[in-house]
Amino acid sequence: MSQPLVIEREIDAPVERVWQALTDIKYLKQWLGFFPDFKPEVGFTTDFDLGPADHKYPHHVEVLEVVEKQRLTYTWDYGGMSQGSDVTFELRPQGQNTKLVLTCRFKHIPADEPDFMKNASQGWNFTADSLKTFAESKYEAIKREGHDV
Repeated sequence: MSQPLVIEREIDAPVERVWQALTDIKYLKQWLGFFPDFKPEVGFTTDFDLGPADHKYPHHVEVLEVVEKQRLTYTWDYGGMSQGSDVTFELRPQGQNTKLVLTCRFKHIPADEPDFMKNASQGWNFTADSLKTFAESKYEAIKREGHDV
């Protein structure tokens, strides 16, 4: 296994809100719309296609660990490969705010994809930024609206 990719963000929102954005499908779909379903339960699986319009890659997610309001780990297998990565979202209270530590542990880095780590870094940074933006500015509006997904 290679060195993990670790991304940190300070989120101006309480842990409870960030956890709900990360684990409640009603909120998760608002900032990661490609998830068809999600349950924070060990063993839960879901599949979806993701990628550019001209070439979608099948993705498989299986929840491996759930520590309520602290840590969520799931597989992130893609392109039909079962050797993708394990992704952990760790939430640490910082007063009324939350520190997010997103760690991606790659099981296999394709030798024929020289931009693999750069692309993975861009994708997981986008994910961390999307969660931060949603938790800080969009969550309350959606909750107030009673938005159905």
